[in-house]
Order: sequence, then structure tokens, then C-alpha cells
Amino acid sequence: MTPYVLTAIAAFLAGCAIGSGLRNSGGEGAQLRRLERKLNLLLENLGVKELSALSPEVQELARDSRRKIAAIKLHREQTNCGLAEAKQAVEDFILSQQAKG
Repeated sequence: MTPYVLTAIAAFLAGCAIGSGLRNSGGEGAQLRRLERKLNLLLENLGVKELSALSPEVQELARDSRRKIAAIKLHREQTNCGLAEAKQAVEDFILSQQAKG
């Protein structure tokens, strides 16, 4: 399979998982996080540029350590996610930026 086909399949699976996660309100969060990690590894192995779940506005706030809480709040407002999920998303972004140098 070509990288484009694999990317399309990965995007489809992620969309299905996200849609399923929105419909369910139980312990599916852990399953969704595992699927997301696998998808990220697949995209990394294919050399696909990192796809951020954070909006450009949230990314801008997250780049300033003094505005981390504002970034978390904005991400929650934009995505309707919980506090723990928003905090994790912002912290993951910050760590990815630190790893890049």
C-alpha cells in the first residue's frame, strides 16, 4: 500500500473512533487514547507532518508558559472536552515543542 492509502485509512479510523467516542460516555477514553497513539506512530512512520488537535489560537497561548491555563480553557471551550483531556492535549503540545528545540 502507498503512504497515501495508509494515511487515508488512518484518518478514516480516527474519524470513526472520534465519532464513537462522542456517542459513548463510558471508559472509551482510554481506548481512544490508545488508538490515537497508534495513529500517531503510523503517521510518524509514514513521514506525515504532525497533525495538531489544537487550534492555532490555543497553540499560540500554549507557547507561553505563563498562559498555559488560558490555553487549556480555550481548548475546552473550542472542543467541549473535559479538563483532564484539555490539560493533556496542551501539555502534549508543549512537550512536542520542547522536543523540537
